[in-house]
Amino acid sequence: MDPQSRRLLWDSIVSVLRDGRAVVLTSHSMEECEALCTRLAIMVKGTFKCLGTIQQLKYKFGDGYIVTLKIKAPKSGMPPDPTPAEQFIQMNFPGSLQREKHYNMLQYQICSSSLAKIFRLIISNKENLHIEEYSVSQTTLDQV
Repeated sequence: MDPQSRRLLWDSIVSVLRDGRAVVLTSHSMEECEALCTRLAIMVKGTFKCLGTIQQLKYKFGDGYIVTLKIKAPKSGMPPDPTPAEQFIQMNFPGSLQREKHYNMLQYQICSSSLAKIFRLIISNKENLHIEEYSVSQTTLDQV
C-alpha cells in the first residue's frame, strides 16, 4: 500500500476508535501496530505468544535502548575519530551491540541498563569523546 493510502486508512481507523468502538487489526507491520493499537497480541504459527499494551511488551521483551552518537572532528580539518566513543561504550555497557557505523555516526543496542546511567555517562563524557549529538530511544516493536 502506498504511503498516502496507508495514512488515509490509519486516519479512518483512528476515527472509529475515537467513537469508542473496538477495532481488531491484523498486521505484519509493527510500525502500524505501534501507531494504531492500545493492546497487542503476537501470534506465531497460529499460537498467541503474548498479550499486553505496547509499553508492557517493550518492557517485558525489549532489550534496553538504542543509543545513537554523532562524533565531531577533534580539530578543524581533521576527520572524526569514533574509536574512543566505541571503546567507551564497550567498557561502560558490557554486552552492548554496535548496530550501525557510518563515518561519524554510531548506533548501539544497550542491553538492560538504566536510562539515567546512559544519560549520565554520555553527558559527563560528551566533550572528551567529541560527541556532537546523541539520542537515546526505546527499542521498537520491530526490534523486539
